[in-house]
Amino acid sequence: MHQSNMEEKSDVRLDMDRPAIEGVVIVLAFLLFFPAGLLLAAIRLWKHRNLSYQKIDDWRNAGVTILVLFVLLASLFLFLNSVTSVEGSMSTLFTLWFILIIFFFIPGVFMLWKSKQSRKRLLARYDSYRQIVMWQGITSVHTIAEMTWLRPAVVANDLQRLIGLGEFPNAYLDMNSMAIVFQRPVEPTAPSDLPQECTTEEDFRKN
Repeated sequence: MHQSNMEEKSDVRLDMDRPAIEGVVIVLAFLLFFPAGLLLAAIRLWKHRNLSYQKIDDWRNAGVTILVLFVLLASLFLFLNSVTSVEGSMSTLFTLWFILIIFFFIPGVFMLWKSKQSRKRLLARYDSYRQIVMWQGITSVHTIAEMTWLRPAVVANDLQRLIGLGEFPNAYLDMNSMAIVFQRPVEPTAPSDLPQECTTEEDFRKN
C-alpha cells in the first residue's frame, strides 16, 4: 500500500523540481544556434548532477526528443525517396536508415529505458531512506550516504524532496549540521509499526 502511495507522491511536482534550464529554451537554442543548444544542455546536466528526480526527467526528455527527430527524419527520407527515381537509390536509402536507427532510434529507446529504470531505483532508495531514518533513527546525511554508497549532496537533495512530499512529518533538513531535525521527537518505531517522527542520532545516543 505504501509503495503505491509513494509512487503517486513521487509524481508530485515541487518547487525544487523545476529544471535549472527549461527544456523549451534548450530546444529553441538548438534550432536557432546548434552549439548554444549543446552548451545549455551541458549546463543543465551539470546543475542536475546531484538531483536524482530531475535526472529522470532529463533522460526521458532527451529520449522523446531523439525519437521525435527519428520520426521526422525518417518521414523526410521516405518522402524524398518517393519523389526521386528508384534506380540507384536503394543503397542510399539503406545507409540513411542505418544511420537513423544507430544514432537516433536506439539511443532514444535506451534513454527512455534508462529513465524508467532510474525511477524504479529512486523509489527503492526512498524506501531505504524511510527505513534508515524512521526505523533506525539515523538522521545524519553523511552516515546515510555511507550506508547507501551515494554522495552526500545526492542524499541531501533526496531527503529534502522526501520532506517536501511529507514523508518525514514535522521535520526539516539542517544544512549546517547536515542532518534531519524533527521538531517533535518520539521514539523510533519497529518495522511492523506505522512510521512516526524520531529524534536525531545524538538524542538516541543520550538514551
